[in-house]
Amino acid sequence: GLANITAPPLGAFLLEILPMQNILAIDVATAIIAITPLFFIPIPRPLRAGTPEEGQPSALADLRAALRYMWAWKGGMFLLIGAMMINLLAIPAFSLLPILATNHFGGGAYEFAWLQSAMGIGTVLGGLTLGVWGGFKKRIVTGMLALILAGISIATVGITPATLLMLAVAAMFSAGFMLPITNGSLFAILQTTVPPDMQGRVFTLLMSGATAMTPLGLAIAGPVADSLGVQVWFLVGGIAMIAIGITAFFVPAIMRIEEKTSQNTTSHLNERTMDGADHRDPT
Repeated sequence: GLANITAPPLGAFLLEILPMQNILAIDVATAIIAITPLFFIPIPRPLRAGTPEEGQPSALADLRAALRYMWAWKGGMFLLIGAMMINLLAIPAFSLLPILATNHFGGGAYEFAWLQSAMGIGTVLGGLTLGVWGGFKKRIVTGMLALILAGISIATVGITPATLLMLAVAAMFSAGFMLPITNGSLFAILQTTVPPDMQGRVFTLLMSGATAMTPLGLAIAGPVADSLGVQVWFLVGGIAMIAIGITAFFVPAIMRIEEKTSQNTTSHLNERTMDGADHRDPT
């Protein structure tokens, strides 16, 4: 959040005074600074239940376990598919912000900085608001309402006239404000419903599936933006987020996702584990 506030104006300033190779060198240096502490921070690993096909843990076995878990949990499967669709249709819009600032609004680095910083400020304030407020009693309601409002904000960018840059800035602020409320609420749901020994595998599946959609979305968004205009993708992404959020309210498995619906899934996996253990060790 704070990085999104300070980085755009700082980047615009550096573009004015430094050549691109020096800016890339700064990028590499700051990445090294960010990565280095990870070598010295211990990360605990919770005890995990084995599965029949697991001898030594492997990435493939973890993926199978996570897929089996999510497939048996309808609410969790909706979150996975929804995250993938959002990354396919909505996230590429944010990569098109520089083109939006230059081609549509006729600006440059500073106009782009306005848009990006507004979203960063919204992200910080949205996270603080969720931390203080905590959301509605049902986290899924908080998350889906925020997702709908974020979609409306992004779609607003898609219909903003070229003469109303500040309207787009306000819409980006609103989108930035709503997204951490969505993400915070949904991750809180997963952390309270998924057993600790499965959380790493489930989160990895969720993030991997969502991230895998981003390059595909960018590959589609580029030609679409060239032929129909960059704003079209903001409109498409915003409408997709609105549709996913509204649909969730009509799917009982989603609205009851916090009622420990994953307990049956956990029992199912434990039964498989016990059966496998009995076959391996009859004593």
